[in-house]
Amino acid sequence: MPQKLPETNSNTARASNADLLTSGRLMNASITESYLGVTSIGLRELMESIDRQAEAVCRGDLRGIEAMLVGQAISMQRLFNDLAIRFEPQLETHQTLLLLASAIICSRFY
Repeated sequence: MPQKLPETNSNTARASNADLLTSGRLMNASITESYLGVTSIGLRELMESIDRQAEAVCRGDLRGIEAMLVGQAISMQRLFNDLAIRFEPQLETHQTLLLLASAIICSRFY
């Protein structure tokens, strides 16, 4: 359910609300909350966690982001293998699509 921001007449507060609504932090926190069905953690706490992770990257600590990317690569590999097995009888027809998907996935990492 959409949350309403407090009414304000201050230009500074309105600009701050606009910045918040268009920030990646809020979008990521909202999607995380919605997708995972998290009710015990609020948007503010999720955004603070995102901020901490982003600050770590800015300091040069890439351990968190590297772990996430490795996990995603493993998941994508599993999906690719499952699709290859599923479409094996029609491999000749779908081989081009599978290779194209693999190329797209790899291009996102390099």
